[in-house]
Amino acid sequence: PYMLKNNIKHIIQVGDVFDNRIVIDIEFMQKITNNFFDRLKELDFTFVCLVGNHDIYHKSTREYTILDTFDRLYDNVIVINERQEWMIEDKRCYFVPWILPSENLTSDELTGMDYVFGHFEIRNFEMTKGHLDEHSMLSPEFFKKKRSLKKVYSGHYHIKSQKEKIQYLGTPYWLDWGDYSTSRGFFV
Repeated sequence: PYMLKNNIKHIIQVGDVFDNRIVIDIEFMQKITNNFFDRLKELDFTFVCLVGNHDIYHKSTREYTILDTFDRLYDNVIVINERQEWMIEDKRCYFVPWILPSENLTSDELTGMDYVFGHFEIRNFEMTKGHLDEHSMLSPEFFKKKRSLKKVYSGHYHIKSQKEKIQYLGTPYWLDWGDYSTSRGFFV
């Protein structure tokens, strides 16, 4: 309803459309197809989604993802499975799906970018209520060094939080009891 009222036609989802990466039951698939993907198509909304760690079957590859099914079935669904640069309203935007254990994000990749949309593990951010990430390789300082970079929007951690250029969007809905009483929603 908000999108219709405000003439918004595009959604960028920063990963983890699904919570359970191994098993998705048939009833749930039917409901999400009918109530979400069919509805987006009917209303002519574009759904751009990054592949998150819960959208892939194996932790070591993005090759097997349920999102590819929706990408094939709907021409308004765009799945970002590999890093891509897009121009959006004269802004350079970089899309980074879940970074596999065999991969790294380099500073050079971000050179000249205005915005980054990713599914990142960034140190010193709250992962779930009361649990801080103290071990991830990416740090807030890594992004801070890039002067052209205006904002980093990330999925992965369930909690909405912001530090300087980095905005964790959180999940738009509660996934488990660890999310209880935390703020949910979406960003425009």
